[in-house]
Amino acid sequence: ETLAVLPPLFAIASANLSPEQFSQRLGPNVIEKLFRVNDRAIRGALLTRINLFSDTLSPPSLNANVFEPMCSGFSDSSAPLRELTLKSAIVLVPHLTP
Repeated sequence: ETLAVLPPLFAIASANLSPEQFSQRLGPNVIEKLFRVNDRAIRGALLTRINLFSDTLSPPSLNANVFEPMCSGFSDSSAPLRELTLKSAIVLVPHLTP
């Protein structure tokens, strides 16, 4: 159910919300919570769209609520998910803080 909602949600939000609105409405309420879900399909859907929210979320939020849960994908048994995690990390790393 959740997986079916993500593509249209991101399409509508990116087309109709400013970056500030996107961050306020989807950041803590949707994106950060979904990264905590241990479902490969949801994680894959989020990682394929990481460029939509990497610029809009705050660096502390990206560090704690996106990057840390995302790192579990590096040790996943699914090769495509490991590859997607690596590709997403390349997009996300410039926005992280030490």
